[in-house]
Amino acid sequence: MANNGAAPNPQDAAVGRAVRLFEFLARSQQLKSNPPRTTDSYDSVLWFGQLPDHPAIRSGHREDAPEPDAALLTVERIAHEEPPEPAAELRSWLDGAWDDPSTPPRLRQVIGEDEQRADAPGIRDAHVEWEARWSEWAERKRADRPARNVYNDLFSAYVTRGRARRRTRTRRRCRLPVVMRHLGPQSFEEVPPSELAALLDHVAERDGNTGEEALRRAVLELLGLKRLTDNVKNRFAAVQTLRS
Repeated sequence: MANNGAAPNPQDAAVGRAVRLFEFLARSQQLKSNPPRTTDSYDSVLWFGQLPDHPAIRSGHREDAPEPDAALLTVERIAHEEPPEPAAELRSWLDGAWDDPSTPPRLRQVIGEDEQRADAPGIRDAHVEWEARWSEWAERKRADRPARNVYNDLFSAYVTRGRARRRTRTRRRCRLPVVMRHLGPQSFEEVPPSELAALLDHVAERDGNTGEEALRRAVLELLGLKRLTDNVKNRFAAVQTLRS
């Protein structure tokens, strides 16, 4: 039978005071901070459970035993791959462009004023051979698209965050670093506008005032491109408002 009249244990009393002290400190710390509890106010949200399964994406939550210092998420830039070029004698027979992986170019039935027909010697055989190579390319492009979208979304968020930090710091400039993981050939149309703006800022700070054309050519060099066409110039002009 318990002895209700026994004197309290000093050690138990000390433990009780320590527990209450830590509870008080923990609640005081909670009042000082405002931890996020929802994502409703976020500009963008990336759910790890929705990441595509692709070699360019490595996530720690998919590892059985990740290393303590391993990166939580790594997304590599996917190098651009040009579509296979059709043979010269086949090009005039293709109906439409062949650089869209979602739309296979069809074979025209008739071309020219003399109405040459597609059953001309070698035309159908050339089309079958080229279409097989084009289909393999298109399948790879479609498989890469979800991973490329993740990379573009992350880079856009990265650039947006860097610009927000620059706006809030008036005395010391916060320069956003630009890292190119792959310098292989890139499709200029696939580069996000925010990334182009960041690259222009990066080269302008690196090289100084070298002129607009030299600046644009330096950015093209970073992307593995060379030709400064009118379409490229127009796209550069369109992203000027995004620059810091």
